[in-house]
Amino acid sequence: MSGYRKVNLQDGGEAVLHPQLGDTMDAAIVCIKMGAAVHFQWDCLHCESRQVFETANTFNIRGKCEECGNTSDLLSPSAHVGFMMVAGSPMDAITALFGEEVKREPKKDKKGE
Repeated sequence: MSGYRKVNLQDGGEAVLHPQLGDTMDAAIVCIKMGAAVHFQWDCLHCESRQVFETANTFNIRGKCEECGNTSDLLSPSAHVGFMMVAGSPMDAITALFGEEVKREPKKDKKGE
């Protein structure tokens, strides 16, 4: 199970995150720590409809689809989970994720102005 890791849940239980979900969570946590509001989105495993959790900065391990009514296990390796950052500076998020090297001096026009 290389790349898989255990995490503690709020209810005291444990969950195992597959590598892609772990990477998504790591990126979301960085954005949350910067003060952004993050809304997790996921695709229903039954009808493939895009769903969004209404509560910011909260991830549920299961999601009930508003389209078909089925429940998806979002810890499944076949689950597609992402997030939307709805507040905060995009440049701050990029810098936090990739480091200071992404910050560049503003480009000057050809005349050097």
